[in-house]
Amino acid sequence: MPLQNVSVPFANLLGLTLGGMIYGAYLILFLSSIYLFVNGYTEYGPRASLSRRFAKALRSPIVIASIALFLTSTITWVMTVYRNFRGWIFFEGGAAPNVFFNTNADISETVQDVFLALSLTIGDSMIIYRLWVVWRNPYIIALPVLCVLGLFISLIITIVETTRLSLIALDTWITPTTVFILVTNVYCTACIGYKIFAVAVATTGHVGNRKLTHFLAIFVESAAGYTSWALLYTILHQLDRNLQFAIQNTLPAMLGAANALINARVALGRAIELRDGAYTTSGAGSASAKGGIPLSIRFGRQVQVSDPAGTAGTRNMTVKTHTVVGEGTVREDDGSVSKPEAF
Repeated sequence: MPLQNVSVPFANLLGLTLGGMIYGAYLILFLSSIYLFVNGYTEYGPRASLSRRFAKALRSPIVIASIALFLTSTITWVMTVYRNFRGWIFFEGGAAPNVFFNTNADISETVQDVFLALSLTIGDSMIIYRLWVVWRNPYIIALPVLCVLGLFISLIITIVETTRLSLIALDTWITPTTVFILVTNVYCTACIGYKIFAVAVATTGHVGNRKLTHFLAIFVESAAGYTSWALLYTILHQLDRNLQFAIQNTLPAMLGAANALINARVALGRAIELRDGAYTTSGAGSASAKGGIPLSIRFGRQVQVSDPAGTAGTRNMTVKTHTVVGEGTVREDDGSVSKPEAF
């Protein structure tokens, strides 16, 4: 079946299939990130009650936004399942799925659009917050903030229009929506990726032979996966291909998965940093920890510098090493360690 001739019912069924896989991955990532936020070490100590730790986690705006995004994305996914069952089975006995999926007469279309709009707005705002954390520059985030405002307005107009139009294809406000989504995410991905790469280079001097690790870090923390998915959706929409509806139904879950992956990485980094007090440093540049977990995630490996003459044994050196901690900041630590070996 040529891509340009894919029917709208087929696109919705494909969206249900892809959405199931993406939402499953999102669910695992979301639960993992919340677990790491709740069970990370806090000032209350590791033995604090679950309710106290959860209350502490809820003080973070990013946790509240993550829960809100999960709820809106879940409702969007539930409506996708409902609409497919209704279109393929219940609507006129399943005899006219093409009529059901091509019209806006059913209230389920409006409900799905509302929660889709909320998901995109919340998710893009979280990515902008990530950009702010990395750069701390109001001028850097000005463009994506304006784009999110434009996205929110265009989504409201789109929802209103879908209740008035007889055919989905007649809704022209989807085009500015796709533009705002694309500009926001491409811009944020590029800026965050550049910042992370610049920090890596400044820390190690060069990327060296572990460039794959840096690439994966940039890919995850800049939400490049979701940006690629949004780019595909925009291209399909501009080409007027019905496959856009398959991608559209999966956007909230893909956006949620990207943010959950970032949150899990940040929460894990914070948990490791906050556990520094539980570690004891022994020997020259070595650290022992309960459970064998390393002190921190660093851009360099620690090696010992020995006396070239071989008369003084192993010689300790006090140097500065750079540690990349949660949310894109760099910390310099003075310790009895050897010079870091670059990647």
